[in-house]
Amino acid sequence: MGIGMADMMPTMCEIAGAECPPTDGISMLPELLGKKDEQQKHDFLYWEYPEQGGQKAVRMGKWKAFLPDVRKGNRKVELYDLSVDPREQNDVAALHPDVIDRIHEIFRAEHVDSDNELFYMPAE
Repeated sequence: MGIGMADMMPTMCEIAGAECPPTDGISMLPELLGKKDEQQKHDFLYWEYPEQGGQKAVRMGKWKAFLPDVRKGNRKVELYDLSVDPREQNDVAALHPDVIDRIHEIFRAEHVDSDNELFYMPAE
């Protein structure tokens, strides 16, 4: 996964002193200037990948949720506590139904249908 121009737009606009067009990005300038206490953060990050049967993922604080084989109808979310399991070896979804409920809310709220069938992912 790489960083695209749209991801960098808020940072570049802040450096240039220009108004930023609408985006879900956050300027990284405070981080670059060593002002970590001033750095805004996203509540969560959300991804969809059409490859390998379709995949969705959410990173929220210490949690990483992963949903493989979306196109095959899979709805079983894997959940990892990255603070103690950075290699994602212990799926703890069954122990945290409240987190899984929040993940499904994010999946529903953030999904956008694509007109391009190569990027089609079923909604929740």
